[in-house]
Amino acid sequence: MARYELAGAFWSIALGGRAGRSGATLTMTAGKIGNKGRTTTRTYASAGAAEAAHDELVREKLRAGYQLVEPPAADRVPVADAAAAALEASIAADPSDPAAYAVYADWLQRQGDPRGELIALQLA
Repeated sequence: MARYELAGAFWSIALGGRAGRSGATLTMTAGKIGNKGRTTTRTYASAGAAEAAHDELVREKLRAGYQLVEPPAADRVPVADAAAAALEASIAADPSDPAAYAVYADWLQRQGDPRGELIALQLA
């Protein structure tokens, strides 16, 4: 869970795992520093929608002047693991399909994983 602070107030956010078969959750806590704060959880239809909402909420807080004081530990791991597993399963289902490898390579590159570039080069 990442924590942000501004003038005696705090806000934290965590991107959670699946709410159902395909959804994901965002959990946010806000309040005055030194107090427990109020926690809210939002459920999204897809992991991608939850990630997009997470990123937009963080951008809003940064624009408002909040400063990151505690980096996220691993709040994106469940969604990333689910995405990787789905992409790897599509490759396992049809190992001769270059499109599945191309999508996986693109996803890896967006994650900053150098294996994505290697796969893309091999496909070329």
